[in-house]
Amino acid sequence: MICIILEQRILAYIELLKTKIMKAVANLQNLKCDADKKIILRNLSRIMDLRIIEIDIENRTLHFLYARPITFQKAKKELLHLGFPIQSCKLSEGRTKNRYGKDFSQSSEVQVGAPWW
Repeated sequence: MICIILEQRILAYIELLKTKIMKAVANLQNLKCDADKKIILRNLSRIMDLRIIEIDIENRTLHFLYARPITFQKAKKELLHLGFPIQSCKLSEGRTKNRYGKDFSQSSEVQVGAPWW
């Protein structure tokens, strides 16, 4: 009986994770030209659960969607490794639906050196 309840809770949690898609708008240091944009696109496209929406060279911003917090950490680490560290980042949860089908949106601002969670 306990195993069935535990299994149901795990399945419910997995379904919840499938409904969450988080969005990040990151201000990048050293983003200057199309070559930089291509480097970022090539390297971040290798990360599963991450989709790049836009890279704005003029404003030095990167807009992307990700499915899990670990995915954000991988992107942050890769950008630092490439020489485009995140200076600040605005995170928001989008497309999170409750059991009634309503969308909720939350956002927060992250500064350099601050933990993003």
